[in-house]
Amino acid sequence: PAYISEKYRQFPFPTRRNDITDEYDLSGELLGAGMNGAVLACWHRATNRKCALKVIKDSNRARCEVILHKKACEGCDHIVQILDVYENMFESKRCLYVIMEWHV
Repeated sequence: PAYISEKYRQFPFPTRRNDITDEYDLSGELLGAGMNGAVLACWHRATNRKCALKVIKDSNRARCEVILHKKACEGCDHIVQILDVYENMFESKRCLYVIMEWHV
């Protein structure tokens, strides 16, 4: 889409640009909060798997963080896995929706 500017670093893995609610049911349940914002619960519609949704304001720094996290968790059971990344808009601002596995 036109709203994703080429000035941003490209992801070296596939991302989604459709509406996140096509695949996930979102919840108001707060799982935690960090420097980059809240982490909310969501459910993958096809599997009913509970996941964690982190919403990050899109920037090159945020993209680097997601890329490094995804690379670090490849083949490692001790790091929370990134399941999906969405490039989307929220309240007229570019955001990254990062779907991660959720553990109690």
